Amino acid sequence: MIITQMSQFYMAGLGLLFLINILPGTTGQVESRRQEPGDFVKQDIGGLSPKHAPDIPDDSTDNITIFTRILDRLLDGYDNRLRPGLGDAVTEVKTDIYVTSFGPVSDTDMVSMVSAK
Repeated sequence: MIITQMSQFYMAGLGLLFLINILPGTTGQVESRRQEPGDFVKQDIGGLSPKHAPDIPDDSTDNITIFTRILDRLLDGYDNRLRPGLGDAVTEVKTDIYVTSFGPVSDTDMVSMVSAK
């Protein structure tokens, strides 16, 4: 169950990455034309003064930024405190431990030391 949920997110991410890579790249620049008298010049600098605008790169068209935003939106409703498959059967995990040494046990504090490999 966990593997299928992870593979669904993985496949969705790969699909989105593929779509982002095949889309034509645009810079968002409009064809420039000669300015006529009476034309208004509109400069969109994101509310910053022109003095500070060149310091901040415009990464809104960067593929990594777009991909990150898409993945963030996919995981908006995800609560990482809940285990996957809530309500399904619990997944039992078994392991073997080879104990190399077992240190002294404190009777008062119930503390012991174990070295495992």
